[in-house]
Amino acid sequence: MLSKILEIAPNYSSFKELSIDERAWLVLEHPKQKGEREYSANLMLDLTSLYDPPPHTGVNMDPSNKYSLRVLVSEALGRLVSLGLVAIDFEQPAMFH
Repeated sequence: MLSKILEIAPNYSSFKELSIDERAWLVLEHPKQKGEREYSANLMLDLTSLYDPPPHTGVNMDPSNKYSLRVLVSEALGRLVSLGLVAIDFEQPAMFH
C-alpha cells in the first residue's frame, strides 16, 4: 500500500512545499493507514525514510535535505501535539496514540 504521504507529495521537494497543517495531516494519517500505534522514534524513522532512494543503488539522499525533512516532520508532529490530536501514552512514554 502506497503511503498517503507519497500519494500527495511524491518527492521531498513537494513535501517541503506543503503547509505545516498539510504536513501534520499527512503525519497523522500515516500510522492510521498502517492500522497500528507506533513508537515515536519508529514513526520518525519511518516518516523520514519515505524519500530515501532504493537500497543498494549507491545513491543517498542529500544530508541537508535529510536534516530538513527531519525538521519538517518534527514540526508537523509538534503541531499535532499542540492541537491535541496526538498525545503521549504515559504507560509507554515513547508511544503516541
